[in-house]
Amino acid sequence: MSGWNDLVTTALLGTDRRPLPTGLAGPLAALDARLDEPDPAARLLDLAAGYAAMARVAGRLPDCPPAPTAPGQPWPEAPPPAQQLLAELLALGQPTLVDDWLSRSIAHRLSVAPRLWAQLLSTARTRGCDQRLVAEAVGPRGRFFASHHPQWRRVSLVRPQPAAGEAAEEAPVPSVLTATEVVERLAGRPVEGRQPAAAAMELLLTCTESWTPELVDAGLALIGGGLLTQPLVSRFAVRMPLAGYPAVGRVAGSCLFGPDRPTAAVLQSAWHGFVQVEELLHQRIRVHNVFEPQPYPAARTLIPRPY
Repeated sequence: MSGWNDLVTTALLGTDRRPLPTGLAGPLAALDARLDEPDPAARLLDLAAGYAAMARVAGRLPDCPPAPTAPGQPWPEAPPPAQQLLAELLALGQPTLVDDWLSRSIAHRLSVAPRLWAQLLSTARTRGCDQRLVAEAVGPRGRFFASHHPQWRRVSLVRPQPAAGEAAEEAPVPSVLTATEVVERLAGRPVEGRQPAAAAMELLLTCTESWTPELVDAGLALIGGGLLTQPLVSRFAVRMPLAGYPAVGRVAGSCLFGPDRPTAAVLQSAWHGFVQVEELLHQRIRVHNVFEPQPYPAARTLIPRPY
């Protein structure tokens, strides 16, 4: 039976000196039967091209191990409204809000839909999302998916968050000052200037116990001074209790339109600070409402521009 070697020999000698082989074996015979090219040289080229194509797609070698199978997912996917919200948060580029979504998803033992894995893994690699939360929320199959991409492989190697009942690696740091003590200290210290204002906010953020309404008002008043940087305002908004959302509009109105409102030089900064807090709190409430059975009111508070 003739095969590939006979075709190569014919090509080297030329079809005018050696005719095309007859009785081709196996796939070559089936391919030859489908060709209707009368010219021997063209028919030879067609046979060679077809044979090369079949060789590329003919399957794995007998000694090649089978490809690994993706593991199953122990958790169901979060409901579609939650997945849509995650897509919006990823588009906003706010890693703290994405972490909030992931934490609540894990608490409810729900996973991220596969259609969002690529965007979430890219965000975890470049924008500071908590990779442990990402690794847990995408589940075993998502980590298997990440392990096959050179830029996401690191996420696949991250140890997920401890499961319920396991001891966490880091215990929360107890608060040095109570919320009442922080409020008392803030009331007795001047905040004229950017450094004193930043120091006052840092003192407020050291409080790790439940924030009282008085503490929330004190922090919002610092923002109303217009002397805080955007990262400090963001840290406050991430820590602020969701129940304090109505206080944003109330304190903003007092600070921006009251008799003690800041000077024109920092009034715009104060307004931007309140807008930033309102936006972050609103998004956090949206995350809460898609997971929790007792939602917060979704109506927004608009911060009017004072200039």
